[in-house]
Amino acid sequence: MGSYAFSCAIKRDKKVAASIMVMGLTLMLVGVYDEAYNRHWHLHFKVSVLFFLSLMLFLATLAVSRRRISPLVSLVIIILAWTGFYKHAYPGGTCVPELISILATMPFYLEIVLENTTTTSSSAKAKKNENLRLKQAVIPKQSLCYCSL
Repeated sequence: MGSYAFSCAIKRDKKVAASIMVMGLTLMLVGVYDEAYNRHWHLHFKVSVLFFLSLMLFLATLAVSRRRISPLVSLVIIILAWTGFYKHAYPGGTCVPELISILATMPFYLEIVLENTTTTSSSAKAKKNENLRLKQAVIPKQSLCYCSL
């Protein structure tokens, strides 16, 4: 899904596409360095921090490139969720701010993917209508020429 979102975004905005690529790479690192690597070098923690920072980078890049305030609202929500976690505002582990971060980012990520899908389907529909119009066009009858031998 990440590479498809990247291919959708690269057509419209290279900075947003680059932030999507960073998100995908850091998410892969979170999967590669799971909690088993957390014991000695804290690798899982470090790559998880990078991933959630990349989500914030994506929202900030999207807000600047499209001149919209809604990604900034989501960015503030994410920052507040992580601030609450580090101030021990709610019990439990990191699952609450992680879930809030993902849910706050998901609509914008899906918007980029669906934006390309809608554009593709509407352009395919327009092309089909154009072909149909050309088939139905009235072609003047040509006079038939009979030659006698």
